[in-house]
Amino acid sequence: MAARRPGPWIVQPLLPNIQREGEVSVFVIGGRPVSQVLKTATKEDIRVNPAYGGARSAVPLDDAAAVVAVEAVAATSEVTGSGLAYARVDMIRHDGRLLVSEVEVTEPCLYLDVAPENAAALADVIAARLGV
Repeated sequence: MAARRPGPWIVQPLLPNIQREGEVSVFVIGGRPVSQVLKTATKEDIRVNPAYGGARSAVPLDDAAAVVAVEAVAATSEVTGSGLAYARVDMIRHDGRLLVSEVEVTEPCLYLDVAPENAAALADVIAARLGV
């Protein structure tokens, strides 16, 4: 048995819709929602990561998901005390509502394979912050 590492731990509950509807990711770049990706698991698994058989595809930016994502990024910026150039907000639908499962601010994955527009949006934000 592997040794348990001391915390702190963050544990996400397993929401059944992860297998039925998947997880949506909204990319908020420069404070505005830029794109949305749907991540789905295989029928045999709950993980949406391609390393475990999951798939991802670009989908139209949903207004409700965009609002939740922008609000989550604003709250994260307030807590951290910094304006975020980039965030990916992962959400799962539960009881008819979109729930935020993660706000990724350090993971560099922009899912450029399915959402190439994220590259230009992030480059523009970085250039503006650098004054170029």
